[in-house]
Amino acid sequence: MKVIHGFSYKWKDSFLERISEKFESCCFLSNVREESEKSGLVPLQQLLILKLLNESMRIHDVDDGVFTIKNRLRHKRILLIFDDVNQLEQLDNLAGNHIWFGSGSRIIITTRDKHLLQLADDIYDVEGLDDGEALHLLSLKAFKTNHPPKDFLELSKDFVDYAKGLPLAIETLGFFLFNRGVDIWKGTLKRLKEFPESTILQKLKIGYDGLQETEQKIFLYIACFFNHEEKNSVVQTLHYLGLYPDVGLRVLVDKSLIKMNDSEVCVPDLLQEMCQEIVREECREDPGKRSILWSFEDINNVLKNNTGTEAIQGMALKLPRLKEANWNPESFSKMRHLKLLRIDNVHLLHDPKHLPDSLRVLIWSGYSSKSLPSSLHLTGLSLFGRLDKPDYNWRYDMVIPGSVIPKWFRYQSMGAEVNIKEPSSHLCTNEWMGIAVCVVFCSLSHHQIKGYSSLSYQLIVNGNELNATPTIGQEVNSSDHVWLLYLLNRYYKELEGDLKLLKECEANEFS
Repeated sequence: MKVIHGFSYKWKDSFLERISEKFESCCFLSNVREESEKSGLVPLQQLLILKLLNESMRIHDVDDGVFTIKNRLRHKRILLIFDDVNQLEQLDNLAGNHIWFGSGSRIIITTRDKHLLQLADDIYDVEGLDDGEALHLLSLKAFKTNHPPKDFLELSKDFVDYAKGLPLAIETLGFFLFNRGVDIWKGTLKRLKEFPESTILQKLKIGYDGLQETEQKIFLYIACFFNHEEKNSVVQTLHYLGLYPDVGLRVLVDKSLIKMNDSEVCVPDLLQEMCQEIVREECREDPGKRSILWSFEDINNVLKNNTGTEAIQGMALKLPRLKEANWNPESFSKMRHLKLLRIDNVHLLHDPKHLPDSLRVLIWSGYSSKSLPSSLHLTGLSLFGRLDKPDYNWRYDMVIPGSVIPKWFRYQSMGAEVNIKEPSSHLCTNEWMGIAVCVVFCSLSHHQIKGYSSLSYQLIVNGNELNATPTIGQEVNSSDHVWLLYLLNRYYKELEGDLKLLKECEANEFS
């Protein structure tokens, strides 16, 4: 069996013409995913038999179809092509084994799902068309010639750039633009930038509809919030949101919906447009009733006019430069299900009076206030800069905007270090809970942390450095921040050398 992995498109005619003479009979079954979901496998079995044997047969059920295919075709040298397969069950009941067919037979499938590749003898990964191939395909569909006319050449290149090498998009646009004038071409291109072609998006949406709910959320978050961002940061954020990214990301990669390597996660442009359109369809007239928001226009509208609702679960605004916003101080009070809030480069004229307790991820660069709203309860909040894994139960830390160390920290000092003394008896009992540390790092120009760097602290006991050096990776743009860190006693019990230092004298001096 040969598998073509990637987005399928209409290539059957030229392909069959070249190789059909090598086989006794050929069969191309298109849209296997769509047809099996709509009508089941029996109609596909009947169609396969009709094309290969030129006989119309009545099949009672799937098992009857399997029996008929195996017995009627086992001596025929045939070519079978299944387009857009997404379930192993489809192959099992249409072409379950090579021995069903005669010697020299070939089975080819196209699929977006990598988990089906284990069945293949040969695998061909389909990349998008290059610009030359895409221009040729568009010309064939729009002008019925190999090259676009001179007056349409630059416009054709613009449409090719929009389609990003996706044959489905190029064919759909070509059919629509056939026999249309230059003005229609220009108007269509302008409209696409604001309103994507619905026919294309509906066909692309088939892959989205086949996902589980958590996988759909991951896909939407990546497309709308995290496209082309650093992989580890995306995985960490999705963990905090309780979306099981280790499973979900693999599914999305296998289904060719996202691309992921060791450093980056990304969604192709047209799939990103599809995801954004899915969200807009939740409520076109009122962005405050959508599940996620990402554009300044929508977010500013909702927060300025205080029209947010319980529907909003995620909000991310990443501006390239600082922008002033006059948001209603009460604007977050109605968003009781908001879990992710990311704001970059926004200067507020009025500090928010409320942030919802439902928050699990808060990233706010340039937060103007010295502290978070007093009404916010931090229970369960996983803030950016937190590196502990969810299954760890010995380290908890967070970074929040602010410049004041809480009063309940017993030892406080200005500068880069603080010295304390604690009797060793406190550290030798099971009552010792752990060590809490609070660090303020400020936004003065000579202290500013540029881009992505690390922040760490070192505990010294009786002049000896402990091996444990907690570190966070932190991006801070323009405001003071507080790093709160709590290490349970288990953290040090797993490091015997450090525990020995903590217990070895009557008065331990920390610095």
